[in-house]
Amino acid sequence: MPHSIEHLMLAEHNKLQKILQECLKSIGSQSIVSQELFIKFKWNMEKHFFIEEKIIFTNPAVENLEHTEEIEEIFEDHKEILDLIKNIDEDKTQLDKLKIEKLLKLILNHAKFEDEDFYPRLDEILTLEQKQEIIKESHKVLNP
Repeated sequence: MPHSIEHLMLAEHNKLQKILQECLKSIGSQSIVSQELFIKFKWNMEKHFFIEEKIIFTNPAVENLEHTEEIEEIFEDHKEILDLIKNIDEDKTQLDKLKIEKLLKLILNHAKFEDEDFYPRLDEILTLEQKQEIIKESHKVLNP
């Protein structure tokens, strides 16, 4: 089990990016595979956002920190990403490669901020016990 929120979320970001990149590669040549990968991506992204929004950001130790503006920006990113996923998902016949590329770019930018700035600072501020509680709760969602 990771000992930091940063490592946990970095692994999650890498997993999500890999699924979406595989989906992108299979568009056109293997439409059923690309659809299945998109569904897998969507499900994992929803779990990821649930962890951030319901476990990490609502933790009393995190809520009491001076990160309100950053958390609001993260929520805005989540909304933009979810809106694009919904837009992609509405076309049931075929995935739009340009929209998937745009989604990947959004996710890469979002993950970069969290991985390089937000979560490393959060790990510095929280106690070991606070981090372990967040990680334990996160694993309940990731590995039910």
